[in-house]
Amino acid sequence: MSFTSNKAASLLMQLNGRLSTAWSRVSVQWRLHFLIQSSLAIFFVCSQYWIVEQFDTQGIQDVESQASETADGLINGLNLLMITGQISDPSNRELLVRKMSASKNVRELRVIRAEQVNTQYGPGVSNERPNDELVRKVLASGTASFTREIISGGSHVLRAVIPFVASENFRGTNCLSCHQVKSGSVNGAADIIMDLSAHEQSVSILKKWLWSGMLLFQIGVSVLISLFVNVLLKRHISQPVKQLQSTIEEIHQSGDFSLRVALADEHPDIDNIANAFNSFLNNLEIATEGMGLLAKVIESSEEAILITDADIKIVFVNSAFVHITGYSEKEVLGENPRILKSGLQDNQFYRNMWGRIKSHGSWKGEIYNRKKNGVIFPEWQSISIVKNRKGEITNYVSICIDITQRKAAEEHIKRMANYDGLTGLANRNLLNDRMSQALLSAHRQQTKLAVMYLDLDNFKDINDGYGHAVGDALLKSAAERLLGCVREGDTVARQGGDEFILLMPDIDGYGGAAKIAEKLQNSICAPFFFDVQELFVSVSIGIALYPEDGENIEALFKHADAAMYSAKQDGRNRYHFFTQKMNEVALRRINLQNNLRHALQRNEFELHFQPQLNTETGTITGAEALIRWRDPKEGLISPAEFIPIAEDSGLIVPIGKWILQRACQEAKRWHDQNFNVTISVNVSGRQFKEGDFDTVVEEALKTSGLDPKYLELEMTEGVLLREDEALCRMLDKLKAVGVKFALDDFGTGYSSLSYLKRFPIDRIKIDQSFVRDVPQDTEDGAIVDAIIYIAHGLKMEVIAEGVETIEQLNFLRTHHCCDVQGYFVSRPVPGDQVIAMFHAIQNRGICSKVN
Repeated sequence: MSFTSNKAASLLMQLNGRLSTAWSRVSVQWRLHFLIQSSLAIFFVCSQYWIVEQFDTQGIQDVESQASETADGLINGLNLLMITGQISDPSNRELLVRKMSASKNVRELRVIRAEQVNTQYGPGVSNERPNDELVRKVLASGTASFTREIISGGSHVLRAVIPFVASENFRGTNCLSCHQVKSGSVNGAADIIMDLSAHEQSVSILKKWLWSGMLLFQIGVSVLISLFVNVLLKRHISQPVKQLQSTIEEIHQSGDFSLRVALADEHPDIDNIANAFNSFLNNLEIATEGMGLLAKVIESSEEAILITDADIKIVFVNSAFVHITGYSEKEVLGENPRILKSGLQDNQFYRNMWGRIKSHGSWKGEIYNRKKNGVIFPEWQSISIVKNRKGEITNYVSICIDITQRKAAEEHIKRMANYDGLTGLANRNLLNDRMSQALLSAHRQQTKLAVMYLDLDNFKDINDGYGHAVGDALLKSAAERLLGCVREGDTVARQGGDEFILLMPDIDGYGGAAKIAEKLQNSICAPFFFDVQELFVSVSIGIALYPEDGENIEALFKHADAAMYSAKQDGRNRYHFFTQKMNEVALRRINLQNNLRHALQRNEFELHFQPQLNTETGTITGAEALIRWRDPKEGLISPAEFIPIAEDSGLIVPIGKWILQRACQEAKRWHDQNFNVTISVNVSGRQFKEGDFDTVVEEALKTSGLDPKYLELEMTEGVLLREDEALCRMLDKLKAVGVKFALDDFGTGYSSLSYLKRFPIDRIKIDQSFVRDVPQDTEDGAIVDAIIYIAHGLKMEVIAEGVETIEQLNFLRTHHCCDVQGYFVSRPVPGDQVIAMFHAIQNRGICSKVN
């Protein structure tokens, strides 16, 4: 109550202070005098201004009419001169102008001839030509111009420029026929200066009369009104106001809002003020009790507000309540709030809630309510008791916040923490949680549990070739297929990239796991369709069983991963159960990857070179650069073992750059010794994805001094699957400087002829898997023959790799294969043995042995 009393006292103090100040300074009387006098002054000034303005406007319009009449008389005179044939004489025109200049208020008059009249009849005299922009504008527009100006000497004039427009009337017929122009053409204008001296003098006289007359009238009226106001104020305002002020001061000092201003019934206006003030006091007295409720609501409210009486009947709801629940105010007033019950909370919940309200005076908590349309939604609700001065409960105030969005956000965060954003599968976090529960259950019930580690084969090529959009779509489709193959209690999780993990509790040992693995393989191997594109992937699966292969999460995941890697190494598209040997392989892979990170800095890599031989001439045409890793502890490590690790880890990029630089340097050294052969360098798809690969190539060529035409870059079809504009521009740029391109392992991958047409391929390499069994295997022979035929048809060279026998060489030469490489020609040799190898091959005369 202190809040309402202080507020009311403050308002009364302000009102009392203003009345006291007004009375002490007699402000009401003098302000009224000032208002009356100001109003009279403004009225008289405005009246004078309006009268003068109307008089001036009418005078100017009269002068404009005179100018128009003068122009009309001038054109009539010109028309007469035209009819009588005297218009061509300038003196006649000047005489007419002088006569017309004698018209009333005409100070100066000129005839302006339009350009079309000058063209037809000659230029005329000088003062008939347009001499300023205003005249030219009137001639161009055909619209008269009236301008008020002050000329030298301070005289006021009106300049009128009025066009002569030829029209089809009684007078214009002559203009149209003589000037041979169309109706509406402007043949000239009258430039008239009208004297405004008489008009200005009339306005000045009017102003003087108005000022003197109205000033005297205003003074007289003001004196009479002042006398009347003084008498009226004293009788009807001063005394009643003093009484009103006295009552206000008493209320302010006592704080008693029950006092009222006495009515004299003699002064209606003051009585109205007193009545209004008494009504204000009535409302203020009532508000002192209600403002306690209002203050509590304002301090507590966040959104929807619902107020009930002591009998729990709704007496007030705000617009937020209407918006959230869908109920109108009319529909809920007088109702019990139970109309919002969702049914999700039981009776015990409400008993606890009301028990808390009665014992503590309030309750806060989360509750589910039902909207008018039946939708159930969550709210954060606060319910408080309001009591009167006697301590009796008068109202219950409920403040509700719709937390639907907050709950959705919490659910979204929870889902993000436990599910993969792309596929909707469980992520590693949720998988670990379910794995822990499954292990506890398997331990208690003595059952088996299987963990499968899946990796999609060839996904990387598709993702690089067709773009991430297709790659993501394939992953989502693959996830749906995996879910369709497992049981209801199994968990399918995405590990990341193209790797998935399956958790299968209560599995029927190796046999049960094998059946599910085969089902997964069959499902994934089915074609995927995206728009009109048909894509194929397979899956490599590693399987670890509890308790045979591990008794904790880390061991089972690690061993399933090792088994999956074994399946990859064994040719892909298969499943392997974990063995202890796989664990050793996985450990070796980890060690190789760690050592590989330092091998480049330690100069542990070296290049070997395998020559490429022309089958017709027997000459060496080139050599392929092949990397070798000579580990200080293990010795020479096969590229087949460390190159996949370099690809997966991204180390292939710096290693590939080193290969390119070293190969160009070696080739330049051969050229300096008169062996001008091409150097072939294998390039990974990861190198092309870096975006600056063309710069890397140009830098290697520039540093080594090698002619670009002697560099051949070998790439697989997986690189060309990207088929994006950036790759095309990069290849075209390198092709423009002379670099050659070879398509490696042709026939083992997608073998799309569109790549051969779209990209600047110079040579196709036949994979050794097709060469190995020719000429005995007729199918391989037919494939080799077809590849050679395609290459020649596209004006490309062709080289076969893996040639190890003279029979293979003879077959390839017979079928017009341009070049070969393989052990039959030479094994790869270190860089310091290349020159000797070249000499040895030439001395052997290999092609002379071919029949």
